[in-house]
Amino acid sequence: MSPDSLTAAKYAVTFDRDELAQFEEAELRFTAVVGEAIERGDATVLVSWTNEAELETAPGAFEVRRTSSSRQSIDASTARGDGTYELVWSWAVTPLMAGEQSLTVTIVPTVRDGEGREVDMRTANEPVVVDVEVHPVQRAVDEVAAEAAHVAAVVPEHMQVDRDYEVSVEVPLHGHGDDIAVELDLVAAPGSAAVTIRRQNAASAAQAGGGGPVAFAMGGARTMTVADAMSDVARARWTVTPEEAGPVLLAFTATVRGEAGTYSVETGVETQASARASGAPASFWDRLKEPVDYLGVFVGFAVAVLGLWGAVAKIRSNRRKGGGDGEAAA
Repeated sequence: MSPDSLTAAKYAVTFDRDELAQFEEAELRFTAVVGEAIERGDATVLVSWTNEAELETAPGAFEVRRTSSSRQSIDASTARGDGTYELVWSWAVTPLMAGEQSLTVTIVPTVRDGEGREVDMRTANEPVVVDVEVHPVQRAVDEVAAEAAHVAAVVPEHMQVDRDYEVSVEVPLHGHGDDIAVELDLVAAPGSAAVTIRRQNAASAAQAGGGGPVAFAMGGARTMTVADAMSDVARARWTVTPEEAGPVLLAFTATVRGEAGTYSVETGVETQASARASGAPASFWDRLKEPVDYLGVFVGFAVAVLGLWGAVAKIRSNRRKGGGDGEAAA
């Protein structure tokens, strides 16, 4: 073929493994055979003497690393001995998302017009659809995160200001404790009455839950995670102290993490719980003072009434005396 001509070539897309697995690298090879007879139904692509190849994927679906030159020419291709030639492009692809994914190889043949100017001959092929198996660590993270989204935290229904209450949450691990870690956070949600939140000691929480080892513990004033291998749960406990009366709104966040080779897998879910805090009850001295305060009010009222009664009686007495003096004078 001449350097500036186009011809149809059969092509095939292959991988170096039967199944693509999430977070596991595989080699993708795009092979175009020039000069082979084409039959009905064969997948073909237009090529020239020199060709460029590009590989496109959906954002976030694959990590791609080129393992061959992007530019392939007939004079540097592999002769097959039957008068045909192979142009081969390859990439190392690592699926990052499970399920049905697609990659698109685009071959751009180089063609020049009569004046030597390069003509844009971009030829887009149909996407190569592949099925990617979910990685075991991703599956474990998804299962535990789904469980965490439906976990109900243990929160007292009623609270009193300035009293301490234990709040706890447990997330089942479903046997994935060796593959993942769970970080549990507790904070006051927007609109909540003011509260103080203190985490309880991780080791003591593990002992209280059955003596399992502390497999994962995060620092921070409000964060604690305990993975209990014996009971197959991640649990955390906090002490919550209402500072004012009103609704206590608590937000629990479970962050599930795992390592799949060199890749980190993470999913976070949030649930909420609520309680109501009432004012602190009166102290013993306040209750003791209440009868005295009431008695004082009563005595004051009685004195005022007696004083008023005395004043009225004096006025009446003066009037009677005045009336008697008038009669005597007559």
